[in-house]
Amino acid sequence: MKNKLGTILFILLSCISVVTFAQAPNIAIAASTAAVTTATNNTANRNSTNPAAATKTTAGSQQAMQAAQQANAAVSQNQNMSKQAFVGMVGKQLPMSTKQIKELRQAFESARQAAATPAGIPPRPTTSSIIVSLSPNAAPPVVRLEAGYISSLVFVDSSGQPWPIKAYSVGNPNAFNIQWDHRSNTLLVQATSFYKRSNLAVMLEGLDTPIMITLLAGQGAVDYRVDLRVPGIGPNATVATASLPNATDPVLLDVLNGVPPKNARTLKVLGNYPCQAWLLHDKLYLRTPLVVISPGWQSIMTSIDGTHAYELQPTSVVLALQHGKDRQVKLILEGLD
Repeated sequence: MKNKLGTILFILLSCISVVTFAQAPNIAIAASTAAVTTATNNTANRNSTNPAAATKTTAGSQQAMQAAQQANAAVSQNQNMSKQAFVGMVGKQLPMSTKQIKELRQAFESARQAAATPAGIPPRPTTSSIIVSLSPNAAPPVVRLEAGYISSLVFVDSSGQPWPIKAYSVGNPNAFNIQWDHRSNTLLVQATSFYKRSNLAVMLEGLDTPIMITLLAGQGAVDYRVDLRVPGIGPNATVATASLPNATDPVLLDVLNGVPPKNARTLKVLGNYPCQAWLLHDKLYLRTPLVVISPGWQSIMTSIDGTHAYELQPTSVVLALQHGKDRQVKLILEGLD
């Protein structure tokens, strides 16, 4: 009877261990340990009352202990397999470490920056004013362009007033993109490729001779704005014909561009006024946005932004108007002696 009781207890513990291991490993460990503890206690009680049965019941207790140990080993193996499966899944889905991901992103950004950066030194931006010659043997003005940059061509007459455009045509429309609003005196030109060249013909209102311009791309510099001064009187001129300067005067054009005439002496203009003055061959050259009223100037050039270049007789005092007729100012020049 006691041998049968031990066998039944062993089978019961084995079933409990297998079922709980399949459902919850931690529960299996607790149940097996509790069963072994209960069986040991019962065996001890029986042995104390019936020493003859001690030998027979000890074998059943050892079998139950072995079953519990096997269940614990299976649970531990299952936990290791689960941990290995988790690590394997993370490694499969995210094979790189966080440091490697950061290094990869930095390498990707560096590659994008290198691909977007043009080779060599970026082009030098410039603005200039050019006198256009309409004589048959004259060389056409050159405009330097660059792919990715827009250059504006502004056409003005001898008085500095806008000269409206009537039409234009470009020699290579595939290499240069030109925008015009069909009303103003400005063309927006952009090179669409590197190292291309072509020419541009522009017709102005009231002028029968076309303005021919050479377009060059990839020259190391790009003309952001070019004021093309055309000799003659445009439809928007406001200066009397008798007071117009020689449109091909290179000295006055340099003064208008802020370039000191060659071998000229720089004069100091007292007061906080935007003025520059030079003396060359007994002639006074003055660059200022002010309107000179005294002494009478001999020649003048005006840019599209309202800056004037004057040719005057040498004098130490110049009267001018600031903001049109709002304020009269006196310019004191030093360095004439």
